[in-house]
Parts: sequence; structure tokens; C-alpha cells
Amino acid sequence: LENFGYAGVVTRLLQPILPVFFDVQFNFLYNDWRNEFAIDFGAALGIFAFGALLLVAYAVVASDVAIMAGVGLEGILTSAEGASVVETLQAAAPEIDSLL
Repeated sequence: LENFGYAGVVTRLLQPILPVFFDVQFNFLYNDWRNEFAIDFGAALGIFAFGALLLVAYAVVASDVAIMAGVGLEGILTSAEGASVVETLQAAAPEIDSLL
């Protein structure tokens, strides 16, 4: 039971995979890889396109959340009579007006 922590379980799960991983890594790095160009523009373009797609998807989701948060905050900060929380505070304590 001494190795039944997170690291022990992960190590046991990775043990069958690691020899294959190291074999592929060794063959790729030392036997078959030829570094012909300093920059691989095809890979750079692919990474850029994937990153741009993620950024655009996040921007769409974040803008939608921001719009809904604005609507929700407006509802929360407005009382039933239609006066906002700031107006209520100003009416109750005029000295707070300089802080707001």
C-alpha cells in the first residue's frame, strides 16, 4: 500500500507504454530525422491556424458570457422600484457620493 498514491498509480499505468514511447523517440531523434530546414513553415502554419481557431472560439464564448453577465448584473443591481443600488446608496448616505 505504500505506492498507492497518485504517483504510484500513474507509474503503474505508464509502465506498459514507456518502452514503446522511448523506442519511437530514439528512432525519430537519432535514426530517421533529417533537419533540412531551420524553420518548418508548414508546421508553423498549422500550429498558428489551430491556435487562431481556439482563440476565435474562446472569443465567441467569452463575448456571449460578457453580454449575459451584463444583463444579469443589471437585474441584480436594480431594485424592484427601478432604482439602482448606487442611487439608493446616494439617497441613504449622501457622503458616500464622493466615494462613488
